[in-house]
Amino acid sequence: MGGVTSARRLGALCAAAVMVLSAATAGVGAALTSGAAAPAANAASVDGCTVIDEPGAYEFTGDIATNESGPCIEIRASDVTLDGNGHFLSQTGPYPENTSTDGVYVNATDRSVTNVTVENMTVENWRLGVYYERTSGGTVSDVRSLGNLYGVRTLYAEGLTVADSEVRYNSLGVTDRQSENLTYRNNSAVENKWGYHFEDNSTGHRLVDNYAARNSKYAIYTNEVEEPANYAVENLTMGEGDARVAVDFEGGRSTALRPTENPPAAPGNLTDAGAHVELSMTKGGGTTLDAFTVRYAGGADVDESTLTLWQHDGGSWTEFDDPNDADPSANAVTAEGIVTSDVNDGSVVVAPLGEESNGVDPNASLDADPGEAAVNETVTLDASGSTAGGDATYEWDVDGDGTVDETTENATTTHAYAESGDYTATVTVVDGDREDAANATVTVTDADGDGDGGDGSDGSDGSDGGDSSDGGDDSDGGDGGNTGGGAPAPSGGAPPAPSDDSDDSDDEMTVDVESEDGKVTATVENGESGETVALDLSGHEVGTSAVAFENLSATLAEDADGNLSVDATEASPLSDDAAAAGYEPVTYLAVTSDLGDGALEDGAFSFALNGSAVDAENVTVQVYRDGGWRPVEANVSGTDGEAVVSVDTDGFSVFAVGVDRPAVGVAALDAAESNVEAGDEVTVQATLANDGAVDGTATVTLQVDGEARLDREVAVPANGSVVVTFGPQLEQTGERTIAVGDATANVTVEAAASETADDPTTTDDDETDETTDDAEEASTTGQPGFGLSAALVALVAAALVALRRRR
Repeated sequence: MGGVTSARRLGALCAAAVMVLSAATAGVGAALTSGAAAPAANAASVDGCTVIDEPGAYEFTGDIATNESGPCIEIRASDVTLDGNGHFLSQTGPYPENTSTDGVYVNATDRSVTNVTVENMTVENWRLGVYYERTSGGTVSDVRSLGNLYGVRTLYAEGLTVADSEVRYNSLGVTDRQSENLTYRNNSAVENKWGYHFEDNSTGHRLVDNYAARNSKYAIYTNEVEEPANYAVENLTMGEGDARVAVDFEGGRSTALRPTENPPAAPGNLTDAGAHVELSMTKGGGTTLDAFTVRYAGGADVDESTLTLWQHDGGSWTEFDDPNDADPSANAVTAEGIVTSDVNDGSVVVAPLGEESNGVDPNASLDADPGEAAVNETVTLDASGSTAGGDATYEWDVDGDGTVDETTENATTTHAYAESGDYTATVTVVDGDREDAANATVTVTDADGDGDGGDGSDGSDGSDGGDSSDGGDDSDGGDGGNTGGGAPAPSGGAPPAPSDDSDDSDDEMTVDVESEDGKVTATVENGESGETVALDLSGHEVGTSAVAFENLSATLAEDADGNLSVDATEASPLSDDAAAAGYEPVTYLAVTSDLGDGALEDGAFSFALNGSAVDAENVTVQVYRDGGWRPVEANVSGTDGEAVVSVDTDGFSVFAVGVDRPAVGVAALDAAESNVEAGDEVTVQATLANDGAVDGTATVTLQVDGEARLDREVAVPANGSVVVTFGPQLEQTGERTIAVGDATANVTVEAAASETADDPTTTDDDETDETTDDAEEASTTGQPGFGLSAALVALVAAALVALRRRR
């Protein structure tokens, strides 16, 4: 009986062990699946990670952030529109390399999914920002993909359009494998490793009006693409500043392109058109470009009709074979049928080269505004309707006396005529040894106007003189003199009365403008309160390489005489620079005067931006007042490259024109455990804050006791923050200091329970620390104490021992 009882007890213990194991296993399963998103109801609002498996329109109600792995927004249905409403979709935790962490995943792996639109959102810090797999049709529009491994990725897709989107700070910006007939239009790929990346029979795509810059590898890259590649690329613009270049091409199997920062000089008998691109073709014998076109900005120094495409292989220039021709009307040069052997199975610089031009025949045109002006009124002489080469100059004879009064590179100038009369202004447009002239007439009048006075009336007949003979008729009154509108002579032929109007032209405000080296000085005389001093700065080259000032006006608060000076510099004229975290000044405008304190009140000025140097979207203006810099409102019109900024101000001082920049720093560092055993991982979270007004990225380094262990590149939204998680494994015992940036955390590492302090086999030299990168690798940490299997074995063993003792 005792044996039976013992056996029952053993069975109960084993059953209990199995129950423990089952419960623990269920717990592990629950833990593994807890991060999966639950299917969403068929509702319009999306406020967290979810699965969309019904057609319809969905929209974000706010920013979405998660540190869970797995797809955040998974779309499994056709005819879906997901509108982010401008919100962020952010991964704040690890995204392991071997686990799918997708911002938006359009999943057609086990069903047909067509016509899915993802739009108007920012996705950041995912392994795959936006991912379409095995889908048909659909659109990605107005999406910003920042700091992901893949920005926008497609796989086995067909007919998708990616438009008006930006990929930045990713490893691969826009990337595809095994898809067909995709369209990419008006996208921007900046500061990635690869801008546009296609591989593994990714073919038949059309790219129109896209941009790529500052990508560390290539702007566009096609690899392992079988013939025919059938790429159609139109107006792919690459690079910035002098390296900016646009290309078209057809074909493109295993082809890579990027701008050239330091192009080789043209051979001595030729000159280039200022456009260079690095071309690589990597599949020996089989890579072809059916047509390759390089576009250039202008050809002032080259005879455009002679341009053809040439290549430089690092040693010398050679010309591509025919057909190889220029289209000067489109500023383009095209060569056809380029194959791998043409570029020596490697990388070459391609550029349009041609014969040097002897100049362009200019055609001068001149307008005066206004054509009729008062004395000392500013007249704008405008020759911008002229046609000439880019190096043309303009010689101005403002009064027609045959003497050149001013020579400018700008096509406009201004002049105020000091005396009344008719003037013939002349501009001569000079390009090299060729020139052409044009005239405009300016009529200048006194402020009171010129004109003859009216004729005096005839004198009336004298009355009869009694018996005497008739008195003779009085003589006719003489004509009124040229008195500028004097009254007619009274009857009887008396001399004309003097006019009551006096000539007060000497009391009118005059503004005489002079300039030297871009500094303008306006001398104001007879200025009266309420009058406006208006300066046209466009003809005086007031500005820097980033900013060109066009106009400035100031209202006088009191009667004043004196000088008003305007000067633009790159360096601050004050000891207090405007530079600060999140703000980079590019130009300073100093407006000073000796008109008297408080003489200038309300005013305004405007300036044009050099689009390659200043991003119009982020330009801001500050003024130095009361001992510090403060922002003023700036209104931007136009677009990059043609943007004009106008500023209204309630006073004048020194102004700073600058650009908002990201200001990313480590705001806090937290270690989840302050005491760990040797060999344990410690969870460390760094909070990165961006105090700037624009999105930014930063590379942060995890250090242990001053030794760099791991780098992470992280995108941080404007005025926002992101939490970055690290998991270093610490082996060495003692006090350890963990740092990210300037933030630190201390962790005490104690000997593991299985170790002894006097174990002669363990030395500091044998101990090493390992760091796992939560952004790239999955890490698993065992439960403390016994594992589940060990616990079960121990429990069964204990039961057997107990049974044996009972016997």
